[in-house]
Amino acid sequence: MIKTLIKNIATMPLFYSYLINKPCLRIIMYHGISPSDNINPNDFESHLKELNKYFNIQPLSKACDLFYNNYDDKRPLISLTFDDGLKNNFSYVTPLLEKYKTPATFFLCSDLLSGDDMLWNHEMLLRLRYLKKSQGWINFSKHNFNNLTPKEFVKSCKSKSYSTVINLMQIIRKLSKEYIPTSIEKERYHIMSTKQAQNLPDLIEIGSHTKDHPILDKIENDKIIMEQVIDSKYILQDTLNRKITTFCYPNGNHNKFTDDLVIQNYQYAVTTIQGFCSLNDSPFQIPRIAAIKDTKSMMFSLLKPMRH
Repeated sequence: MIKTLIKNIATMPLFYSYLINKPCLRIIMYHGISPSDNINPNDFESHLKELNKYFNIQPLSKACDLFYNNYDDKRPLISLTFDDGLKNNFSYVTPLLEKYKTPATFFLCSDLLSGDDMLWNHEMLLRLRYLKKSQGWINFSKHNFNNLTPKEFVKSCKSKSYSTVINLMQIIRKLSKEYIPTSIEKERYHIMSTKQAQNLPDLIEIGSHTKDHPILDKIENDKIIMEQVIDSKYILQDTLNRKITTFCYPNGNHNKFTDDLVIQNYQYAVTTIQGFCSLNDSPFQIPRIAAIKDTKSMMFSLLKPMRH
C-alpha cells in the first residue's frame, strides 16, 4: 500500500517540482516495443503522455548539449533512446512519437538494414530454441555450454571472443538451416530496412550502434574494431543522409581502445550502466535508465537518482 502511494505521488506536479534544482540528465533506454513485447504500444503511449507533462524531452545530442552547457530551464531534461533499430520501432514507436511530437534517438547497426536481419544474439536464441524443440540439445562441450538453456547459452557467448561467436553462429546456422522465423518472432526481432530508416521523421535522431552489433571488447583485431566504430558512422551518414554524432556500445561493453575511437569520432556515447547522468560523467560513457512497463513505476524510477 505504501509503495502504491509513493508511485501515485510520483506522478503529481508538486513532486516533480523537486527535480528542478537537481543537476542530472535522465536518459531512458528502450529496445523492442510491439504487442508481443514486454512493453507494448499502449504502455509506451502511456509513458509518452506522462513524460510530456513533466519533462523537456530532447534527442540525445541536443539534451547533452544543453546539459553540459549549464542547462537552467525549469523543466528537467530527459532523452528517449532506442537500441538496435528494430522494425517494431518503425512500425509502433515512430507513429506514437509523431502523434505526441516527441523527439527520440534510434541507434542503428549500419550493416543490418536489409529488412530481414536480426542481431546475432537474437538469431542465435531463436535458432537454438528451434533446435532444442526439433532435435533436442546440441553438444557444445568444448565451449563449456552443456546443460544451459538457449537463453543462458546466448548470455555465455557474450563473454566469448568475437571469432568464437562467429564460428558458433556458422555451426548453428548450418544445423538449423530449415528454421523459418514465425510472424511473432519477425515482429519482435527483425531490424528495419534501409528504406524504413530513410523514412524516419526528422524528430528522430539517428546514432550508430556499430556495423552488426559485436561485443566490442571481445574483438581480437583492432582493424575490425575500427571498422565497427568508425565505418558504421559513415555508412549511416551516406545511406541515410543524416549527420551521426552519437554512439551506443553494444551490450554496454567497451575498453580504452574503443573509448579512444569513440572520443575521436563522436560527440556523445551511451552505455547500459544504470543511473542518471551527472556533470561528473564523461559524455562518452553516459549511464541510462532501463524502461519499465508500468508507467507509474517508471515515473518513480525517474525521481530518485540511481548510483552507478
